Amino acid sequence: MSSLEPIMNFSSFHFVNSTLAPTCVLFICVIIMIVFSTTSPIVHPPTVVWGTQTTMTFLSAIVTFVIWFLVKRNAQKFLIEQRRNDVTLNIKLTFFWIFGLINILSSAMNMGANVECLLTDGRQPFPFSHVVSIFVHITEILLCIGQLGFLSLYGRFCFKPSPLINYGVSLIIIAHLLRWFRTLFDSILSCSCVNWFTLNATLQEDCFYSSDIFSIHDSLYPYISPIITEYSLLSAALVVRMFVNVFSDNSVESHTNQEEPQETSLERISNEESSSSEVLTRRTSTYLSLSSGVVISLPMLVMYIYSSSSESNSTHITWQIISTVYEFQVLSLLLFGKWKFKRQFSETLNREATSCGYRVILIFVTAGTVAYVTFGGIAGLMNAKDPYSFLLFVKKIIQTIFIITKTLLILGIKNTSFRSSPVQVKYFRVNRIFLCIFTVNTLRWLVDSVAMGHPTDNTLHVRERQFYGHVYWRTIENTIFPINVFYRFLTAIEMYELYRITQHASP
Repeated sequence: MSSLEPIMNFSSFHFVNSTLAPTCVLFICVIIMIVFSTTSPIVHPPTVVWGTQTTMTFLSAIVTFVIWFLVKRNAQKFLIEQRRNDVTLNIKLTFFWIFGLINILSSAMNMGANVECLLTDGRQPFPFSHVVSIFVHITEILLCIGQLGFLSLYGRFCFKPSPLINYGVSLIIIAHLLRWFRTLFDSILSCSCVNWFTLNATLQEDCFYSSDIFSIHDSLYPYISPIITEYSLLSAALVVRMFVNVFSDNSVESHTNQEEPQETSLERISNEESSSSEVLTRRTSTYLSLSSGVVISLPMLVMYIYSSSSESNSTHITWQIISTVYEFQVLSLLLFGKWKFKRQFSETLNREATSCGYRVILIFVTAGTVAYVTFGGIAGLMNAKDPYSFLLFVKKIIQTIFIITKTLLILGIKNTSFRSSPVQVKYFRVNRIFLCIFTVNTLRWLVDSVAMGHPTDNTLHVRERQFYGHVYWRTIENTIFPINVFYRFLTAIEMYELYRITQHASP
């Protein structure tokens, strides 16, 4: 271990020095976007705001292709192969491609509308508006293509300490953050700083907003915009996974005895599956766990569909009762799974660095999700005399406990190695409980993904809109709600990984 200390100190030194400048650049860019977005309340984004985002996106795209080229020429110089297999990596990459292709489609449609206006000499809000917009979307497409290709090929590796890699990854994350901030500012300004009579007249005269391509894109935008946010978060999760692990001793000590508990469990599972009866039992338990998750979620799903199209007060109260019971059931299932895990397994050693990359993203996304839930809880608390609002407040408290408990459970299990305890468990094995929670999370993610397409038209959030107002709540839905949806997606994948880990380690 003493020989590793200089390497770790060197890595930490480069980490601090290579992230200081990008962090300063990020705050400078955000301040620029705030100032030039708020001082000129106009319909179209100011040139400075577009230029700031475009510059960082263009630099990020160049750095992505440069890193890709260097790694392809000499992978051993820049990468460390991870010995522990990430069973969910392929799932993440599959959705990363889906989100990325939708992102490319959105940029291509915007670019197509601008090209059409440029060819027909259409009216522009400011000089070279269409040219600037085309360049913006080209850089976004290039960055997306670079990330899709690079992470698909090298996502299972970790970066070695390198200032170039550190700066490059920092620029990529900055580009995604600036895009989110631009969405935030555009949402606020488009709702509060615009004369709608003037806006309608301007849009009718503007070539871009009157084009057929934009009309198609505008009808799809409520669904596309949140997916773009999910793409940015998933991209950051995959990149940070490679980035942060460089500065842990996990990548350096991948040959040490930390793998022994996992190797023992993998050898045991291969012996267990040799029995056909055991395989049949596992398949049956898998089907039962999946079915249980569907049964738990079914009342909530049915009531959600019915309540979304009804404005009856009694229907909304019924929805709050069913959704509150649903949240309590899921929380109870999670606490039961946590208790069963402590009974079924015992810790053998700490492997804190195993998932430090995901820990950063998971903590950030958890904080954003808790923030979104808190907005709803405050709206319910301020009018708690109303039964609907009181149930809303209770439901948000249960959701907050569930979110924090689930995140702590994921981090706790992934940061420790464990082995089966001498106590034999015949019923309610923890891996089956985790699979049930995975099913519940996946179904809830699908429901929230559909809800993102029409957040302001959703009658289920009537109390929140009444309390915060249409402008404020629409901004929350456009910027923070996608983080909540991504949390459902990310933790669903993590619960599936916990299911696989505990299944392999079960006696």
